[in-house]
Amino acid sequence: FPGCGHFRKGARDCWHTQGVGPMRVCFFHPDLGIGGAERLVVDAALSLQHRGHTVRLFTGYHEQHTGRCFQETMQDGGSLAVTCYGAWIPRTIFGRLHVVMASLRMLYVFMAFVLSGWWRHFDVAFCDQVSIVVPLLRYCTRTKVFFYCHFPDLLLAPRHSVLLKLYRWPFDALERWTTGCSNAIAVNSKFTAQIVAKHMPSLSDRTLQVLYPPVQTASSVEDDDINHDRELRS
Repeated sequence: FPGCGHFRKGARDCWHTQGVGPMRVCFFHPDLGIGGAERLVVDAALSLQHRGHTVRLFTGYHEQHTGRCFQETMQDGGSLAVTCYGAWIPRTIFGRLHVVMASLRMLYVFMAFVLSGWWRHFDVAFCDQVSIVVPLLRYCTRTKVFFYCHFPDLLLAPRHSVLLKLYRWPFDALERWTTGCSNAIAVNSKFTAQIVAKHMPSLSDRTLQVLYPPVQTASSVEDDDINHDRELRS
């Protein structure tokens, strides 16, 4: 990560910054619910905050009034600052146009982020899932951008007809270009790194950092404890 040290193995502890002073980090995530991607974002934010960095999460949807979110992100009793813009924007139109609405929502979040003046207060932006805001963050606000690729969206969308292929084509091309605008990119496995390099040729010469496991697990905690014990004994 440019100017942000390196990653170390082990979920929350892998978001370890070495040799850098306190940073101001903003996270951009489309829907801060209770999925695996959201757990990764929360763990990353908690780890950076624990190490003295200023952290705030920006999202297009945060359903804390129903409890459909992690405890750490709730206004009452949570440990992370969360700002939600555009919750009124629907996630789909009659169950369709997922990618269109996700892109519109994130563009709205970015617009509110800029107009509210938040962009002046951050050094680094963490983005995942929706990459459309990456070039805007990097070139319009001069913020360094780190993108975490769970898996290319262009390989997850159905293409059962010519019409669907035509519908997806501009979004697939946009995903390839905007992802490449990141200062640094990480993936969740070597397999994903190979898939990204294959289907996004423009990234084949980029260094894709593998971050595994991305979230805290019992085994990763045990591994960290063992390594810590070894360090104490050496």
